[in-house]
Amino acid sequence: MTGGDRRRPLRGCRVLVTREAGKTAETARAIEQAGGVAVVFPTIAVGPPADAAPLDQSMRDSGMFDVIVVSSRTGADVLAGVAARVGADLAGARIAAVGQGSAAQLRAHGIAASIVPDREDGQGLLDAILRAAPRPGRALVLRAEEGREVLVDGLRAAGWEVASVVAYRTVVAERSPAEVEALLAAPRPDAALFMSPSAFSGLLRILGADAAVRWLAPVLRVAIGSVTAEAMTRAGAAPDVVASSPSVRAALDDIAAALYHPPVGR
Repeated sequence: MTGGDRRRPLRGCRVLVTREAGKTAETARAIEQAGGVAVVFPTIAVGPPADAAPLDQSMRDSGMFDVIVVSSRTGADVLAGVAARVGADLAGARIAAVGQGSAAQLRAHGIAASIVPDREDGQGLLDAILRAAPRPGRALVLRAEEGREVLVDGLRAAGWEVASVVAYRTVVAERSPAEVEALLAAPRPDAALFMSPSAFSGLLRILGADAAVRWLAPVLRVAIGSVTAEAMTRAGAAPDVVASSPSVRAALDDIAAALYHPPVGR
């Protein structure tokens, strides 16, 4: 790590980025703008659901739902793509997006989200929907195959009728032996940012669980939220930092604070 000013708080810090390839560029750019060096090594990839029929049918029936929910940027892309494929008209639909990033992704497709929470996670999205629509209705939730059911369970507990449909699945990225060797031979990152449990488990699958935990031991390990933190802890690589809010910007600020203003004993 090298010196720097307050406008570039990462001061040359090397930050491992493991999210899927389609999202690494934005994260890497944020790291570089903060004065860091992005070590890009995608560990997961996104694929279509094993059975796309329920997803297609849900879009054909989209007019039957009071709220359509997307819980990620990938979900926003899937919603737009499937709607176009089956000819669904979303012009009058009430769309809920998990955060500003997902809402922006929808806007890129010409779709407006009317419900966007300040707290960008399942609980925040649940609270925002219940505030915006206090009377129970019908909700369509597009989710990852391995997604949590906090939102779905919460809506059903509040009296909503919910169709929870798998929109995509996350798989371990294919990395060549040469790519793995290059990662391990390069200077070790100062920090490793994990944006999801699947991104963390993907690294374990690619490097081997024991080897990955050993490799991460001297690295500042950062989880984007509590669910990711729990997965890391179960694997024996508990995070040093859990981001103060589930965003890349907040996580980078927390990395800078931990590296340059560490707690006593670190």
